[in-house]
Amino acid sequence: MPVKKILAPVQNADSAVAGLKAAIALARRHKAHIDALHIRQRPNIPASGYYPVGVIFVDEHVAEIKEALGIEANRLKEIFDRVMKEAGVPVLASAAHRDDAGATASWRDQAGILPFDISAAARVADIVAFGKASDDQGYPDAGLIEEAIFQSGRPVLIAAPGKLERTPRRIVVAWNGGREAARALAAAMPLFEEAEAVAVVSIGPIPADLEGPEKAAELLRLHGVKADAVRRTPAGAAEDDLVAAATEARADLIVMGAYSHSRWRELVLGGFTRRMLKQAEFPLLLAH
Repeated sequence: MPVKKILAPVQNADSAVAGLKAAIALARRHKAHIDALHIRQRPNIPASGYYPVGVIFVDEHVAEIKEALGIEANRLKEIFDRVMKEAGVPVLASAAHRDDAGATASWRDQAGILPFDISAAARVADIVAFGKASDDQGYPDAGLIEEAIFQSGRPVLIAAPGKLERTPRRIVVAWNGGREAARALAAAMPLFEEAEAVAVVSIGPIPADLEGPEKAAELLRLHGVKADAVRRTPAGAAEDDLVAAATEARADLIVMGAYSHSRWRELVLGGFTRRMLKQAEFPLLLAH
């Protein structure tokens, strides 16, 4: 199934451009619509003092918060307008005004609750595109990304600045035979269509009761994808081995299942997914 609707959450100026450009790269290839969504977090009302002093304090506090939220929303809308203008992507009132002529975009700015409203919106999109700020700034949207992965049921694309500004040509798929890996493989099918090469990489032994990378690569070849299986002997940390495999393959995207363990365990132990999110060299397509 082709990608026709891309949700691009726009919550932080530091990561907005990278996320929007990644969305544009996919939208151009698939003639898709970019639904850029900004959520103005509803302010929490603090416990007030005695009437009427408490009421006055609350009103002033809420007014200040709303003013700050409005300024930030306007700033992000300016970034959206600039990126779309530079890319030559028409901005419409909504996806309902499309004629399927090519990539299009629309902007939504609404009051809501983070991260719930982004995950809810993602459920009616084909893919979610987030940006990464830079090596030193990391992911300002980290909490939103994790919630989107767990709660949306949709694949999540994450790219650092300048790392995904065209359709991926060389893709590495992290394969361990598990459910999350299978979901990531299926979610990435539209992206494999234009790939010059796909490497299905397993690091270390695969349990005997699970299918190895050869079978996953075979499935892709049945879909007309140029895919090969690669088995690597562990040389260090799993994330370092996967990055090394992507470097050797000259990949411009890594596809992988996310959080195969419980979220609690990932939080306590760090987790492979979290460590992969910290690297900035390769864009990621994650599915849970």
